Amino acid sequence: MLKLNYSDQKGTIHDTSTWIKDGRFSIVPDGLYPLEAGRRMIIGKGAAIGKGAAIGEWAAIGEGAAIGEGVTIGEGVTIGEWARIGKGAAIGEEAAIGEGAKIGNRAAIGKGAAIGEGVTIGDRATIGKGAAIGEGAKIGDRATIGEWATIGKWATIGEWATIGEWATIGKWATAINDIGSADLYRKVLCDLNGVAYIGAGCRWFCLQDALDHWGNHSEDRRATMALMESAKALADLHGLKYREVEK
Repeated sequence: MLKLNYSDQKGTIHDTSTWIKDGRFSIVPDGLYPLEAGRRMIIGKGAAIGKGAAIGEWAAIGEGAAIGEGVTIGEGVTIGEWARIGKGAAIGEEAAIGEGAKIGNRAAIGKGAAIGEGVTIGDRATIGKGAAIGEGAKIGDRATIGEWATIGKWATIGEWATIGEWATIGKWATAINDIGSADLYRKVLCDLNGVAYIGAGCRWFCLQDALDHWGNHSEDRRATMALMESAKALADLHGLKYREVEK
């Protein structure tokens, strides 16, 4: 890796404070492979850039961050301090990677996605456009998170899981199944301390509360109630309670 602010491949000491400035951005000088000369970006002290990495203009790489070999970083991306981007990963335009986050090898982060501090994204996982992954969440290898989905702080998404667009998963929860979309909202069944929870749009409630809520509108929520039958069966299969204290 190229240790920016310390040395290039020939061991020459560099300090970005000597680079020509354009506002808060610095203009990359000649001779700093793999960075493209003339591009405007911010490179923090001690950042490391792997061979063959491509970094778009207006990107900001935080102090101590490590960018793996063959990584592609789009324009306007922000990489937090001490973040780690695995080999061959692709970070879409205007995405934000939080401090200390770890992005796996060949993972794909969509345009405008927000990855919180300390998040772990597994190898070959895909995070959709505009998705928000909360602080400390863990996304398993080859998992797929749909566009504009919201994953809460410290939530867990397992390997190979698929969570659809606009899904909602609350903090500390473990996703069980994306059970589909009905009545305009996607429903996801989750495990929160042994209790089944449903995420749907802005709603995040235990399964029993979901059944009560939509059951009161059963005439115009029949598709949703059909999905809730699947949720009940899956909750039973996983040994989950329907609420914190059974009534």
